[in-house]
Amino acid sequence: MRKFWKSLIVIILAGCATFGQMEDGLRSLMGKSDREAFAVLGYPSAKQDFGSDTVYLWYVSQSGSVFIPQTSTTTGYVGRVPVYGTTSYTQAIPVNYNCQIKLIANRDGILRSWEYNGNIGGCEQYISRLKTYAGSASTVIPTTLVPMACQENSDCGQGQSCRSRKGGGTECRVKEQTSPVDDILSTHNY
Repeated sequence: MRKFWKSLIVIILAGCATFGQMEDGLRSLMGKSDREAFAVLGYPSAKQDFGSDTVYLWYVSQSGSVFIPQTSTTTGYVGRVPVYGTTSYTQAIPVNYNCQIKLIANRDGILRSWEYNGNIGGCEQYISRLKTYAGSASTVIPTTLVPMACQENSDCGQGQSCRSRKGGGTECRVKEQTSPVDDILSTHNY
């Protein structure tokens, strides 16, 4: 019975939020400006510079209680007559909701990697925002239309590489599809 109630709590707290939606939303931010992340997630809780990278951190931690209805059965005797009784009450179950999201941007403020840690109860607010963003980002602003300056491939988002720009400079572009023959020819000097 106790496992049933704990499972029910998890389902209720989770609603429709999943970590897959969080990952899709975070992936869709890669290659975008840090300001785009601020528009989606709000201002970060903390920021720290490491060399040419900036790490943005969003976090939330809340404690509370969930009240679960419980029932217990009591048995006994009054004289020689068996007596049964049922008692209903609520039991407070302590819960801790927490979530931490890290986004790393290059020196130009372009997001290039992410990670998160926490539980659904803590991450639900971020998942909701990222889910909405990921659903609209793929149809409104394709990443191929937003050139980003770069120094190396690690400055670009997933699925992009640092390429020379006509007229000088560099930009992040979606990796071109190549055949296995092209890959072999490009890695060997012929």
